Amino acid sequence: MAESEVKPVYSISDFEHAYQEDGKLVGQECHACHHRIATQVLRCPKCGSPKLSAVDLATTGTVRSFSIQNVPSDEFLNDAPYAYALIELADKAVVSGWLPEAKSEKDISIGDKVQWKKSYKVGMIFEKVR
Repeated sequence: MAESEVKPVYSISDFEHAYQEDGKLVGQECHACHHRIATQVLRCPKCGSPKLSAVDLATTGTVRSFSIQNVPSDEFLNDAPYAYALIELADKAVVSGWLPEAKSEKDISIGDKVQWKKSYKVGMIFEKVR
C-alpha cells in the first residue's frame, strides 16, 4: 500500500468500544517521532508521517487546562456543572475529558493528578487521584 493510502488503524466505534467496554484507552503512535494521540488521524500531527500504529494509552495523567461547564450540551445536562479538561497522560498523549465531581474552580487545579474512570457515560471521564 502506498504511503498516501494509509488505512486508519481503528475506527471511532472501535475507540468507543475499547474505552467503554474493554476498559482501555486506545490511541495511535507515530513510528517516526513516537508522538501519541488519542484521536484517529491519517498522518502524525507533529511530523506528518503516515506510519502509525494502535497503542494502549496510559490511564493516569495531569490536568493541563480546564473550564467549568455550567451550560452544557444536551448529553451532559444532568451532570452540570462539571470540569472539561485537557489531560496530559503519563505517556505524554494529550486527551480531553470531563470530571463530573469538579463542580467549581475550588474542586480542580492545573497540575492535579487524575485517572481515567471506566463508565457507560459518553466521553472520557476522569477523577482526581486521592
